[in-house]
Amino acid sequence: EDIEALGQVGLLTSYNNFEIQAGVIAIVLLAVVFLLLYFRAYPQSIEQTKEVILLAVLFLVFLALKRRFVSGHIVLPYLYPFAAYPLIVSALIDRRAAIFTAVPLAILMTYGSANALDLTLYYTLSSIMGLLILRKPQRISAYLRGAAITAVSGAVVVSAYRILNPSTDAAGMMTLIGASVFQGVASAGLTLLLEYILAPLLNLTTTLQLLELERPDHPLLAKFLQEAPGTYQHTLQVANLVEQAAEKINANSLLARVGA
Repeated sequence: EDIEALGQVGLLTSYNNFEIQAGVIAIVLLAVVFLLLYFRAYPQSIEQTKEVILLAVLFLVFLALKRRFVSGHIVLPYLYPFAAYPLIVSALIDRRAAIFTAVPLAILMTYGSANALDLTLYYTLSSIMGLLILRKPQRISAYLRGAAITAVSGAVVVSAYRILNPSTDAAGMMTLIGASVFQGVASAGLTLLLEYILAPLLNLTTTLQLLELERPDHPLLAKFLQEAPGTYQHTLQVANLVEQAAEKINANSLLARVGA
């Protein structure tokens, strides 16, 4: 009787396996075509085979983890550090590629979910906002700013959608906003970790490695200070001038300072 009642009011819907597979194939093909058109329009985004492999691996890993362990839950999707994907791709490969590949990734990750629309916007808007803030990640503080704007953007998306749902109470709203804050912080932390691990594969120097070389207690600098203190002080003054000059021309000021 319950099943018949649900059927009468249109709440009982069944799908056969063919329909589900057809929908999945269609959305996957659309994502593939989107990516192919992007790389055809901007072939200079990725120039090395290593970059192509790394981008594909990151894309598939983030997608598989979300679909396998997070889908079907209520709060876990909002905790998932999706923003780490475009941030690490931007840091290691290309900024434009990070934005254009994040969109189909978010669609594939949320397809079939009950709240697919708000989750897609939650992932894409919050991550792109964080990416726009993190233009030159030359200091740890830049990652903190990226985490903050990612968290705020996600909280705004959550509030905008949940406030229209009469079943959402204050506790549920605060839980999702807290999840958005966690997502922003976790994404920034995961970005730093992945950047440190993956950068050597592309022969890149990370921000953390530069900061390590800049530390006054570095063995080489410590020896320099003991054996040639006058030249050491002069070098610090030159490094400060080089850093200021690099900032004026929008160059990598941290790299210039450490080089000096």
